[in-house]
Amino acid sequence: MKKTFFILTTMLILTSCDSSKILTQGKTYENFRGFEPIDPIEYLEEVAIVENGEIVFKYPLKLKKNEILGFLANETVLVSVGQFSGEGKLGYGPASFSIKGSSYKITMDYMKFATLREKNNKGEIAGYKRVGVGLRIIANVTAMESGVNLGDLFAIGLAAKANKVSGTLMLEIIGIKSKDVTAVLPLPSEINQSTIQSAMQAMATIKSKIYEDGTELYPQVMAIKSEEGQDNKSFKSQVETKSLK
Repeated sequence: MKKTFFILTTMLILTSCDSSKILTQGKTYENFRGFEPIDPIEYLEEVAIVENGEIVFKYPLKLKKNEILGFLANETVLVSVGQFSGEGKLGYGPASFSIKGSSYKITMDYMKFATLREKNNKGEIAGYKRVGVGLRIIANVTAMESGVNLGDLFAIGLAAKANKVSGTLMLEIIGIKSKDVTAVLPLPSEINQSTIQSAMQAMATIKSKIYEDGTELYPQVMAIKSEEGQDNKSFKSQVETKSLK
């Protein structure tokens, strides 16, 4: 289940604590690993789990909480930077420093996930998809100056304070359903020390809530990567079309 909250303001977030350092210091392209974030799509295909010493296949909606956590065995933070072209198209790449006058979409995902292969109608591997639950921060930024490190939220915050960038921030909860999670999400109208601290506390709380009783998990396709030599746009269309069937 996805809940979306907009923070319409310039950005400054994540300044301390170990988990924050992972987010603020992540090297964009190295952490990105070629996976492009997509709008979350609920994953409804069968998955392999171990039950009574045997491998069985079940649909995610029929899995128990501990089985879902066992399936989502990996945990990471991914940072990706997409640049909007003059035609408004979004393209992802290794560049992580701003160009004056350009607009960007910066996506930062904390996720518990599994990486699954996706085959085409010939039975060949077409690419990979990351299925999981977690938190997503999306920053839509316009650069007033060149050279801002877009892979570092702390650097973006400093740049915003210096009027080098401006933009909006959106926080999404992906695949996590809990009244407690909803209750702790801040909805600040402006950035200040209090709202920054509230956002950091909310992120840490939500991460811990994943394991608590009463929190329901619904794995989503969060990111994709096409096989080498394959067109990523076509692969994305394949994944989205398959999910609608």
